[in-house]
Amino acid sequence: MFSTIFETTWAPVYLVYFGNVICVVMALAAVGYVMVHAIDATVSFSSGLYYNYGKISDWANQIATLEFVVFFLYVFYGVLVTLFSFLGAGTVWDAMNARLMEIEANKTGLETPLQWS
Repeated sequence: MFSTIFETTWAPVYLVYFGNVICVVMALAAVGYVMVHAIDATVSFSSGLYYNYGKISDWANQIATLEFVVFFLYVFYGVLVTLFSFLGAGTVWDAMNARLMEIEANKTGLETPLQWS
């Protein structure tokens, strides 16, 4: 199956689409990793900053608020990475579709299969 995929007219398109999907999957995996560790660090009741330093002073009592601010910054980072990865993937996908439509309309000869020799 994989040996014949490069003999088709659409081989470069398949490669671009595959790379595009892999980029989105890697971005989502990175966001998942960041979210798991951010939640683990924020919700920990045995090793969190508030547990260790909360009763020391009035400023230390506010450290839980600072922990949640940092946690929501990580969540915001995750939302931005997800949003921009989907926007970037959509841009690449649309650019590839526009390129294919132009090639099919003009019959420039670029629609021939790749030659691996």
